Amino acid sequence: MKIYEEVLRKTNSGLEIFIYYLGKECLNKKFKSPFRSDDKRPSCHLYENKNKNGETTYYLQDFGDSRCCGNCFEIAAKVLNININTDFYELLKRIDQDLCLNIIEPSNPNVEKRPLVDIVQIKKEITKGRTSSIKSFTPVIQDFQPSEKEYWGKIWYR
Repeated sequence: MKIYEEVLRKTNSGLEIFIYYLGKECLNKKFKSPFRSDDKRPSCHLYENKNKNGETTYYLQDFGDSRCCGNCFEIAAKVLNININTDFYELLKRIDQDLCLNIIEPSNPNVEKRPLVDIVQIKKEITKGRTSSIKSFTPVIQDFQPSEKEYWGKIWYR
């Protein structure tokens, strides 16, 4: 297993990385951007993203500045001022160290143990009060009007 996959596995798909570096405020439905001091209105949103294999990862969306969006690694790199493109291994080492994951470096008895996070409660908080903005609908299929047939006929038969 690759190191970054092990980090994701041990941090509940990256959720604990967001909480560690951004604080529990990131669990709110909307929160102020930690990267923009001029953010007067909450414009950030943390959400679950399921890939085609059904695996969950978390993603931060900042509607005020698209440069402040990303997965847990991109956000941690931004907080720690580490270039993710050139120093990804250093980023993984730092996350491993900060969250006491003991993936890269063996356990040190002098290092404080990682605090347990109540993931069930956190996931309830993330999804609390959220409903889909998509309403169910039934499509209505109708024939083209004569004017529409004429228009499309001109385009297709040039």
